[in-house]
Amino acid sequence: MSVVCLQLSRQFEECRHEKESMVLRFAQAEKRSLDLQERCQRAEQQLNEWWSERETAVARWHVMKAENSQAAQSLEARVCYTVHVYC
Repeated sequence: MSVVCLQLSRQFEECRHEKESMVLRFAQAEKRSLDLQERCQRAEQQLNEWWSERETAVARWHVMKAENSQAAQSLEARVCYTVHVYC
């Protein structure tokens, strides 16, 4: 009877050790999953910030392009006026 008890005790310890090992592996996998989710959220935030900055830069570029065109037209008008007045 003691041999059977000893075997059962060994099996119980092996099972308990295997359970602890599985719990640790699960906890590590869960931590990796949470870390990856956090990294993904930060990357999405960074991407959104970059898109916002890009939109701002494109809007500024359009304004500068319009101002440049307006300045060129004004210069052209002054040149034409100067040519007509002095020629």
